[in-house]
Amino acid sequence: MKIFISILTFTLLTSCSLIQKKNRHYLGTLENVKVIISHEDSIKIAWSKRYHCSEMINEANFKGSISTFRQLIYDKFKPSKNAKSGENLIRITIGKTNNLENAEIISYTDEESKSLIEDIFRSEELGKWTSANQFLIPVKQQFEISIFIK
Repeated sequence: MKIFISILTFTLLTSCSLIQKKNRHYLGTLENVKVIISHEDSIKIAWSKRYHCSEMINEANFKGSISTFRQLIYDKFKPSKNAKSGENLIRITIGKTNNLENAEIISYTDEESKSLIEDIFRSEELGKWTSANQFLIPVKQQFEISIFIK
């Protein structure tokens, strides 16, 4: 009888998991990528087009690569176990002077996730950009990225 109770107790203890479930998160790709050209810049670009035969457009780039940018966000975003599942959408604007000009949170799952995203985009690590340009004229570029919590 003691052996039966011991085996039963051992089975119950090993079947119960003490590991708490963690939230999983992942990032979407860059979406809605567009160049923002001021009137002054459009005049400069029109003048510069006269001297260049082909279309010369370079998108904004993170120092290291866009993959490095996404990896930094992924590594820094650590949602709590109480975080609601869903999509956190951020619109990012890269300025004309090689800087992260703005990171606007369009939608978020909960206040804690919003605060975490704000802290991530305040870090100096994410400010290392090369501005977009058209015909060698620096222009602003805007895109959106999603952080999903599952």
